[in-house]
Amino acid sequence: MSSPVIAILGRLNEKQGDEQLVETNTAAVAATAIGTALAKAGCRIKVYDSSPEYAATKVVEGYHASRHAKPKSIIVCRPAAVQPPLFAGEKERRELFSFEAADSKIWEVSFLLSFPDVDGVIAMGNGYFTQLGGLQALAMKIPVVALAGYGGVAADLWRKNKELAGNFATAEEHGLVAERNTSAKWAEDCVAVLLTQRHRRAEAAEADTAIRWWRRLMIYVLVAVSIFLGGLAAIGRSWQNSSLSAVWAYTLTIGPAFLGIVGAAVRSVLDVWLNRKPISNIRSILAPVALGFVAGGLAALLFLIEQRAALEGLTDQKIGIVLPSALIVGFTAGLTLDRVLLKLLKLDAMDPDTILGKNTRKRMKSAKDA
Repeated sequence: MSSPVIAILGRLNEKQGDEQLVETNTAAVAATAIGTALAKAGCRIKVYDSSPEYAATKVVEGYHASRHAKPKSIIVCRPAAVQPPLFAGEKERRELFSFEAADSKIWEVSFLLSFPDVDGVIAMGNGYFTQLGGLQALAMKIPVVALAGYGGVAADLWRKNKELAGNFATAEEHGLVAERNTSAKWAEDCVAVLLTQRHRRAEAAEADTAIRWWRRLMIYVLVAVSIFLGGLAAIGRSWQNSSLSAVWAYTLTIGPAFLGIVGAAVRSVLDVWLNRKPISNIRSILAPVALGFVAGGLAALLFLIEQRAALEGLTDQKIGIVLPSALIVGFTAGLTLDRVLLKLLKLDAMDPDTILGKNTRKRMKSAKDA
């Protein structure tokens, strides 16, 4: 996995207009400590303005001074026509920087479009773009650490982030990042909170993807099982005649498939009892249910075809002979579905003898000739 990219937002001058006050002196020290912690953690940073009043200036200063910065680890995104002051180390260590030019005519759009590549946001102080970018990150469920202890719109973002359902930080972590602290340990803890949120977000996304995948799979399985059930019913309908009623015909062809489900369920419980393959969730149950249905139905169908040929047809009077055995075959196939399905996979569908057996084929041919 590539190094995470952390966007830095915030303006550290005291206030403009109706903005909240910002503790500028301590905020600047904290921003420098955050920059050092980000570099030590192996993060890349994305910054937007190098004017002295912006938090990014102090963050880059600490990042560069840490001596942990790597080539192209400081991503500068700003309008192409703008020529602000240089960041700390930009002249001496230009290899540490990479530049993303944006259209100054639609800077707000360019600014917001830079967020899909961001893995986390650190916001402190004031600024219209601090608020805009912070809300955009929250809407995109990008982990945000808003350093509320220093005031400004970052405090509003902190409250908003804390209120949001489904955010990726604990109450203790929210409290930590709201402290007014300038120590290196606190800065490292704040970065750790951000990276932990990123990890939780990735786990949540992975779990969500797995759930969607299983839902699609279950739909596919339900459709396949429904078609298979229709096939068994069609075979039962074809066997129905004056000597074999519809009820017994369908019972013979469909009943063993449901006994296969029972066999598969017993196998699953047995695996739990033997501590081999514990059932962790409902998905662990649905798979053997579907496979047991198919294995039980197919195995019993092959058995019934052989019996039908051997007994020269099936009748209501012969049900007592054939049905118990067919149900046992279906149950056993579900119980040993892994062996049954693996054996079926080895069959040659182009050679009926490998499926039905030579003796069954001979009996079927003799009955036809007769």
